[in-house]
Amino acid sequence: MHNGKRWAAALLLTGVLLTSAAGGLTGVRPSGSAAGQILYVGGTGPHNYSTIQAALDVAVDGDTVFVYGGTYHEQLVAGANVTLAGESAATTVVTGDFTGTVLRLEGKDVALQNLQFTRSGGEARDALVYVSGSVLSAERCLFSAARHGVLMDRGQQARLANCSFSRTAIGMLIDRSTQVTVGNCTFVKNGLGVLAVNSTNLQVRGVTGSLNGVTVMAEGCTGMQVTGCRLFNGNENQASLFVERSDDVVVKNCTIFHSGRGIRFAECNNASVINSAIYDSKIGIEVSDTSRLHIRGSWLYDNDAGVYLYDSRAININFNAIFGNYVANLAAGGVHGSAQQNWWGDTFSALSTVYVKEGPLPVYPWLTEAPQARDGKIKERENNYSLPPPAPPLQRKTILIGDMDSDSDGCPDWWEEQYGYDPNTWENHEVLDPDRDGLSNIEEYITSRWGSHPFKQDLFLEIDVMGEKGRLAQKEIDAMRQRFARHNITLHVDNGELGEVRRSTSETR
Repeated sequence: MHNGKRWAAALLLTGVLLTSAAGGLTGVRPSGSAAGQILYVGGTGPHNYSTIQAALDVAVDGDTVFVYGGTYHEQLVAGANVTLAGESAATTVVTGDFTGTVLRLEGKDVALQNLQFTRSGGEARDALVYVSGSVLSAERCLFSAARHGVLMDRGQQARLANCSFSRTAIGMLIDRSTQVTVGNCTFVKNGLGVLAVNSTNLQVRGVTGSLNGVTVMAEGCTGMQVTGCRLFNGNENQASLFVERSDDVVVKNCTIFHSGRGIRFAECNNASVINSAIYDSKIGIEVSDTSRLHIRGSWLYDNDAGVYLYDSRAININFNAIFGNYVANLAAGGVHGSAQQNWWGDTFSALSTVYVKEGPLPVYPWLTEAPQARDGKIKERENNYSLPPPAPPLQRKTILIGDMDSDSDGCPDWWEEQYGYDPNTWENHEVLDPDRDGLSNIEEYITSRWGSHPFKQDLFLEIDVMGEKGRLAQKEIDAMRQRFARHNITLHVDNGELGEVRRSTSETR
């Protein structure tokens, strides 16, 4: 396993390897050489490895594999404790072409730096990076277009810093793992940003999350700290931070706004929200079936409801500014505890916007002026986040068998001619989405056999069933299609009969 010296050596070695690469050294391992070598991939020297896996196959503990910019179509397995570093996360791309896991770490401790991982498969345990029984460090890496970005399966330790996750079902899944730190990372447009299940000793620090279903979720965890995070523009029916059946959870110095719920605790024990600002959401903090909750030094305002609690015990809400919420500053039912020494805006608001049923949950005495806000009353409505840069033009591409692609842009000649594109001019079809339905032109092309159209919005619905009784009747499918058609959306339903797409891989660029 990596120790502190191992991590420090990896960081120092990165500076050495960049200098050496600029000087043109090959770093290929001589036969019988000691550990600590630098192995190069994708360069122009006579001894560079042509694939990342070829370098990993000969690497030993302590080596570094340095990968020059380019797109590498590989599924990798690390056989030693190594550092895998790219020239730049914007230009060094490892893609699984929507098949399987891109990088698998089982029992090996690996440090990742300056790499972009994309396009894993969609099976239940497929991931861009799969970690089991290993120690993982990842810095300045990008993860996109996958079922899981990073999947920790009984991982022993992980530290992610300054990484970005986008367009994944789950950005980082922490499953039965311990000592995991996610620091200064960005999660944008994921189903779940971070999902921790049955894990311990978790740190989520300085995370920015926007346009996710849920940015941070924990279930069955013990010992979790969420500090200095900025979570906003969440799903209106979900919570930006959702903690369920977990113990010893601390949320501190966070800013959360424009979500269905800012924070939700369900069946938790010993949770705290300290010095945080939560506003412009349906519910600032929702609490149910929880014992020992502390909310202190926080500002909750401009929500429909500031704090909503039910069926909970040992609740202490003190020294907060809870004001200007449109329906209720506080609503509670079946809750025992204290909501004293808070500022509700004024005396009238304290009497008219606090609703307690089946307490006791006393609110008097209350504060006559607002406590000092952590950052003042801040309204950060701008979307101050940045998406990962798009991958560079592919060196290899996946097209349907028998299709000609003269300009090597991922869409065949016949498709480009049909929809008004020049088949001899390269277009960035990976990011072009003229109908704004979430499908890129390449994805529109791949699904064109089922009627997908790049200038008409398409929605694909896959129905997984067991046995004939679970299948939708055709009249039900037709009724759904008619409803979507009223909004100019074409609904495509896969009831288990659409089949597979056959692809071929070519190297024309």
